[in-house]
Amino acid sequence: MNKYYASVIFLLASFFAEIGYAQNIEGDTIFVNTYVEAQITFPSEVEDARFIPVDTYKEILFPISGTYILLHSKIENSKKAIMVIKEGGREHHFIIVYKKNINQYDFREYTYNYKTLKLLKKHVEESSVKKPAEPIAIAEKPTPRNSNKNDNKVKEEKPVDTAPDYYALLEKGNEAYKKESYEEAIGIYEKAKLLKPTDDIAQIKIDQARGKLGEIAKQEQLENEKKYNALKNEARNYLDQRKYEKAKEVFEKAKYIMPGDGYPIRQIENINKLIAQEAEQKKLQEQVSRYNNYMSEGDKSFNDKKLPEAEAAYRSALSINQYDKKALGRLKAIDELKKQQEFNDELENRYKAALAVADKLVDAADYNNAITEYNNALRIFPRSYPKDKIKVVSKIISDRIKEVNRVLADQRTQENEKRRILALQKDTNDKYEAKIANAGVELRKNNYALAKNLYKQAAALKPLETLPVSQMDLIEIKLGQIAFDKRKREDSMRQAKETDRNYDLAITQGKSYYLKEELLQAKIAYEAASDLKPQKDEPKKQLALINNKLAEIQRDNEINDRFDSLTAIGDSLLVLKEFDQAVINYKAASQIKPASLYPVNQVKYIRSEIKYLADQEAIRKKNEEERVRWEAAEKKYKESIQFLGARKKGDSAVAAYRSALSRGDSVLIAKKLTEARNAFKEALSLRPDDEYVLSRLKGVQYQYDLLGLGNEEKLAEQKQAAKKLEEEKPTKEKKKKKRKKNKEEEEQGKPEG
Repeated sequence: MNKYYASVIFLLASFFAEIGYAQNIEGDTIFVNTYVEAQITFPSEVEDARFIPVDTYKEILFPISGTYILLHSKIENSKKAIMVIKEGGREHHFIIVYKKNINQYDFREYTYNYKTLKLLKKHVEESSVKKPAEPIAIAEKPTPRNSNKNDNKVKEEKPVDTAPDYYALLEKGNEAYKKESYEEAIGIYEKAKLLKPTDDIAQIKIDQARGKLGEIAKQEQLENEKKYNALKNEARNYLDQRKYEKAKEVFEKAKYIMPGDGYPIRQIENINKLIAQEAEQKKLQEQVSRYNNYMSEGDKSFNDKKLPEAEAAYRSALSINQYDKKALGRLKAIDELKKQQEFNDELENRYKAALAVADKLVDAADYNNAITEYNNALRIFPRSYPKDKIKVVSKIISDRIKEVNRVLADQRTQENEKRRILALQKDTNDKYEAKIANAGVELRKNNYALAKNLYKQAAALKPLETLPVSQMDLIEIKLGQIAFDKRKREDSMRQAKETDRNYDLAITQGKSYYLKEELLQAKIAYEAASDLKPQKDEPKKQLALINNKLAEIQRDNEINDRFDSLTAIGDSLLVLKEFDQAVINYKAASQIKPASLYPVNQVKYIRSEIKYLADQEAIRKKNEEERVRWEAAEKKYKESIQFLGARKKGDSAVAAYRSALSRGDSVLIAKKLTEARNAFKEALSLRPDDEYVLSRLKGVQYQYDLLGLGNEEKLAEQKQAAKKLEEEKPTKEKKKKKRKKNKEEEEQGKPEG
C-alpha cells in the first residue's frame, strides 16, 4: 500500500509540477479530509495564504502557526482548489484534493515536509529532473513530443550512445544506496532510467530503494506509535496522580508525534478545564478558610467584650461574604452594646457628679441639699454609698433637731422663739403644699422638667418627705423612656434606610451578575435581597429563573460528560483495533449528540480500515500465490530444454512490456493522458498483476476522469464510428461489383484486369 501511495504521489507531482523560479513549489497535491489534518512545514514563517476559487474558504479550514499550515476539510467531498502560499520571498502553488481514506496512524500520508531550504531545494530539483525539457531522440522510435512536421528530421538523426552516462549514474546511485541515502539514490536512478527506459536495472534499483524507504518509514511509524502509546500511558499516570501540569506537558509531546490524532488535543483541553477548576476551588477554599478565621477571631473578641477587635474581625469576614447573616447580626449587636455602654457611661458621670456635689454640701454643712443630691445619685444607681451617706446626714439633721428641741425645752420661756419656729414650720408646710400642687399641675401637662424642679424645691423644704423623691423618680423614668423611644425611632428609621440601601444594592448586583451570566453570584445576591425584604416578589422570580438555568446547565454538562466518555472509550478501543466495541461506543455517543460528526466520521473510518486490512490480506495472498507460481515455472524451465523457445517468446513479451511502459512514461511527461492510458493498458495486458503498472494506470485514470477526457473520447469514438460507417457504405458496393466482374471474367477465361 505504501508503494501504491508513493507511486500515486509521484505520478500526480510529475503531472502538475512545472520548473519554478527560485525555489517555488508548483503543483504539489495535498490530500485533505474531515478527520485528519494535513500538515505542511516551510523553512520560514508563512506570510500569506489564499484559495482559488475564493469560495473554498467555506469548505476548508487552514489555521497558520508560524512555519506550519494545517488543512482540514469541514465537509465531505470538498471541491478541488489551488492554494497560494507566500513565505520567505517565495510563492508556492498547491493543489488541494479531498481524499476519503487517509490513514491517521501513518504520518507520511498527511505530512508534507519542506521545513529546511535544503529539503525545499532538493524537492524542486527532483521535480525538474523528472520533467526534462526535451526527450532524447531515437531514430527508430521518435518520442510523442515530436510533431509531424519534424518526423523526417528526427529519422535522419543518428542514435545517441547513452550507455556510459547510464552506467555512471547507476554507479553513483549505488554509492548513495550504500550510504543509505535512499531518496538521493532514487533521484539518480530516475535520471538513469530516462537515458535507457527499456533497461530494467534502473527500475529494479528504484524498487529496492523504495522498499528500503518503506521499511524505514514503517519502522519510524512503529517507533512513533510506541513512543505515542508510552507518552499516553505516562500522561494517564500523571492524571491519576492529579499532576495536571506534567500530564499536559506529556500530551503536548504526544500531539507532535501523532499530529492527526485528536486525542491529545482533547485531553489538553480537559486538563486546562481541570486546572482552572482546581484553581477556582483552591481560591474558594482560601476564602472560606479566611472567613472562618475572621469569624472565630470575632466570636472570641465578642465573648471577651473586646468590641473594637470583634467589629474589625466581623467587617473583614463581610469583605469576603458581604451578606453573611451572623456577621451582620453581631455587628448590629455590637452597635447596640456601644450605645448601651455610652448610656451607662453617661449615667456613671452623672452619678459621680451628684456624689461630688453632695459631699461638698456636707462639708459646707448644707445637709438638706446634700441629702437631695445623694437622693439624685441614688436614683441613678441604687448603691450603698448614697444610702449610707443619707443615713449619716439624716442622723446629723436628727441630732440637730434634737438639739434644737432640747434648747427649746430649756428655753420654754422664750415663747416668741417657739411661735417663730411654728410659724416657720407653717410657712414651710404652705410652701411645700403649694410646690407639690404646682408640680402636680405641671406633671399633668407633661411639663416634666418644670414639674421635676418644683418637686426638687418641695423636697428641699421637707427633706424627709418621700412624695417629692418618688415623683422625681417617676419623672426621671418617664424622661428616660421618652429619650429611649426617640432614640429607638431614630434607630428604626436609620435601619430602614440601611435595609433599603442594601436591598437596592443586592438587586443591582444580582442583575449585573445575571447579565454577565455569573449565575451563582447572581443567586447569592438575589437570596440576600430576599432575606432583606421577604415580601418582595422580584428576588423570588429571579431566583426561580436562575435555578432553572443552573439545572439546565447541569443537564447539559452531564450530557457532554457522557458523550466525551463514550468517544474517549471509542478512541481507546480504536487504538487497540477492537473495532466492533469501538463502533458500539461511537453509535451510543451519536445517539446522545446526533448533530456531532465526530462519532459518525470515526465509524466511517473504522469501516474503511476494516476494508483496507481485508484488501491488504487479499493482496498478500495473491502475491504469495504469484511467487509460488513463478518459482514453479522457474524450476520447470531449469528441468526442460523446451523452455528455451518459451524464453525467447517471453523475452519478446518482456520487450513489448518495457516498450509499452516506456512509451507510457514518455507521453505522460508530455501530459498526453489518452496515449499514456492506452500504453499502460497495453503493458498491463502483458503483465496483468504488475502493481507498478496498476498504480501508474490508476493515477492516469484519476486525472483522466478529473479532466473529463473520458466523455470527450467517447464522443470522438462515436463520431469516428459514424464517419467510418458512412465511408464503408460505397466501399461495400464497389467490392460487390468487383467480385461480380471477376466472376464473369473467370467464366469467360479472360485474365484479370
